[in-house]
Amino acid sequence: MADPVLFGVLEEIREVAGLAAALQLAAAKGGGPVYFCSAAHLTQDHWLVQTVGWEAARKLAAHFGGRANPQIKIPYGPTSSRGKTWQGIQKGFAQGLSLVEIARRNGVDEKTVRRHRRGQSGPRRSRDDHGQGNLF
Repeated sequence: MADPVLFGVLEEIREVAGLAAALQLAAAKGGGPVYFCSAAHLTQDHWLVQTVGWEAARKLAAHFGGRANPQIKIPYGPTSSRGKTWQGIQKGFAQGLSLVEIARRNGVDEKTVRRHRRGQSGPRRSRDDHGQGNLF
């Protein structure tokens, strides 16, 4: 089975601590903010260690804990119902299905599918990407 597609912070977590840590964090904390302490403040009973294990927690704390704002919103992962819905909608677009068919297959309203099509749901675009191609 292929690795799931991750975006934004989850991809960054995968790069720092591995796929398992990214998926575990998304499952445990997806949709909400988390605070990353410095690696020096980790203990065996810290929520991060309990969630992803000592070695991954140490790597994540070293990476995120030193930031000016170590609080980060963890997105829903690809195994959550929201993540699966997003992937299902993208798959429907790739297959050339109608908005109605995509909505029915994923159990969502057509308005949700339209929002996905406009880029208002799912992975966020970078600040430099305004949905316009580069002319130069």
